[in-house]
Amino acid sequence: MHSSKIILYCLVGSTFLSVVLATATLDEALKGLVQSGNNVPSGEALPDNHLAFPYYVTGYDYEDRPVIVMEWGRWDIRTLAEKGGDRITKFEKGIDEFVKRVKSGYFTKKSSEPNSAAESDDAQIVVVIDFDGLSLRQLGTPASVALFVRSLGKLEKVYKEFAYGYLLNSTPLVDQVINLAKPYMGKFLERCEVYGTVSRTWIPKMLRKIPRSQLHSAYGGKKDFRPVAVYNIF
Repeated sequence: MHSSKIILYCLVGSTFLSVVLATATLDEALKGLVQSGNNVPSGEALPDNHLAFPYYVTGYDYEDRPVIVMEWGRWDIRTLAEKGGDRITKFEKGIDEFVKRVKSGYFTKKSSEPNSAAESDDAQIVVVIDFDGLSLRQLGTPASVALFVRSLGKLEKVYKEFAYGYLLNSTPLVDQVINLAKPYMGKFLERCEVYGTVSRTWIPKMLRKIPRSQLHSAYGGKKDFRPVAVYNIF
């Protein structure tokens, strides 16, 4: 209990820091994919307002590895933690399912080809975790902090399957969360580059590894971008 209070006080203290978050959402692209009738591989096609915890395959890098974007900054973790019960269980099972898919090579092109078994190197993916929109409110309770860190830490189980990754739109608040998570996901974080909210510093670096045609304009891609596939945690 004492440690939870320390974490909460730490996060509340960040309100003294001036943080301005830029808005770069992908609502239109995600809605377009669902409304067009494209397959949502995680299950049945979902109404737009049910995509509360989306992630998606944005495309493929120059080595043909799938690039997965997870907008953790937009996921309403606090409401989930406050409601508790079955929804938390479903959310954590959804994270576990994502981890299993990464481990199995589910997202790779080869996994969809008949009679093909992806080798470990071939099954690697790229991850973009976008913290844009993460506010003090989202992490304003010990329960929401614990759920956020616990869920993020599950990526450590499959760190070898991530060729590389980007943690984008980091703020002082996000830095605190990452520091809290380090003991649980140190090896995963070693494979990732962490950048702040100034996109001109990280867009050129992303474009060296990922074609512009495979990214949303928020990440330096094209305005007519459409993701390959959209999934929902639950």
